[in-house]
Amino acid sequence: MPIRLFAPAAAFAAALGLAAPALASTHGGSAAPHARTTPSTKKSATFAGYSINGTNGMTGITTTIMVPKLKCSKTNRAIGASTGLYEDSTTNFSSANLFIGCVKGKATYFPFLTVNGHEQDFRKTAAHPGDMVTLQTDANTTETVVEVDDLTHSFSKSKTSAGYSSFVANPWIGDVTWSSQGKVLGVPDFGKIHFRTATLNGTPFGSLTPQLRFDRYNKSKTTLQIHTGAYGPSMQAFGTTFKHS
Repeated sequence: MPIRLFAPAAAFAAALGLAAPALASTHGGSAAPHARTTPSTKKSATFAGYSINGTNGMTGITTTIMVPKLKCSKTNRAIGASTGLYEDSTTNFSSANLFIGCVKGKATYFPFLTVNGHEQDFRKTAAHPGDMVTLQTDANTTETVVEVDDLTHSFSKSKTSAGYSSFVANPWIGDVTWSSQGKVLGVPDFGKIHFRTATLNGTPFGSLTPQLRFDRYNKSKTTLQIHTGAYGPSMQAFGTTFKHS
């Protein structure tokens, strides 16, 4: 059964507020740190997590997760744990991701990489519950590199492509949606995903502004599916929690 990342550029751009991005920095480097305040939470049908609404001349995003143990039924459900960014205002995006899903009743985990909008799945490279996995997305004017490293079972998958011309926007860390045969898959019961050591250009992700927090809802935005928690004291860690499929 083919399963692909659902977040098409236009839909994801709208979810992350990319229609009119606020420019946090136009001269490179990270966005400006801000006081420890909790951003308001937006409803999204495609994403749960955090995004920084702005641009940077050079961007490196990284986080580490522990692969959760799924409770699967016979219904196909899936999400992707993800770091990523846009390489222009609304279309090209690159991301490093781990598929977390129930396929024909079986818990399934594998890396997939998207560079400049082109996706590659590594279905034969399996992660396992309890594995520590790092997701990293880097972009500059020379090249874009996305990489998934399983620190427990020592596998690494990466993909490199050309860099961007002058603009990257809205780096994110969180859970993206998936679809099969054009239909959005529901959320598997993953319990909680802990995003740790989350940084942008080496700076704690939660200390940067303007920050946006998203909870995932169903298409009509009436049922909460994934709740995004607040950052911990280090401003480098937060969790997303399963609520409803």
